[in-house]
Amino acid sequence: MALIWQDNYVLGLVIGLSLCLTIIAAATIGTLLPLIFTKIKIDPAIAAGPFITTIVDVGSLLIYFSLGTFLFKWFSG
Repeated sequence: MALIWQDNYVLGLVIGLSLCLTIIAAATIGTLLPLIFTKIKIDPAIAAGPFITTIVDVGSLLIYFSLGTFLFKWFSG
């Protein structure tokens, strides 16, 4: 759609790749953090709420902007 609307295939690539990487990161963090909390004897229900959401939100912004910066610089020469 980015190619049709904005005539820019890099924008579509950035959005698609960042979405895939964000989903993988969210699944990994959402799985590992409760396991880590269980190991250190903290109630894993604490990790299921705002803690994981905050980490995933910040991580997804970092992924999106880092990937966008890298790909736009790489494709623009």
